[in-house]
Amino acid sequence: MTGSTVFVLAARGVRRALLISRTVDRRDRPRCKVRVLGSAAAVRLDPSLVFDRPDTAHAAWLRARQHQADVVRAGARLRVVDAHLSLAYAEAGHGAQLVA
Repeated sequence: MTGSTVFVLAARGVRRALLISRTVDRRDRPRCKVRVLGSAAAVRLDPSLVFDRPDTAHAAWLRARQHQADVVRAGARLRVVDAHLSLAYAEAGHGAQLVA
């Protein structure tokens, strides 16, 4: 539902945003256009980074932080948002987790 308040994962936690639209980019990938409260411009994000409820967004952020810590302990570098996308990719049945 466009025009509603959603919660997005960011590097430093969960941010509240206004959902502007759901679109498809040039490569036929779904995107959510949101305007994070406090920022000047709207951004397009992967739909797996956008949540309707703050508690589910926070739980996903905590899981992403844990995955990030595991990857760092293994010797690789990974940002929190990339860690969440890696987990979402693996849970969608696309095989192994992506590690940058």
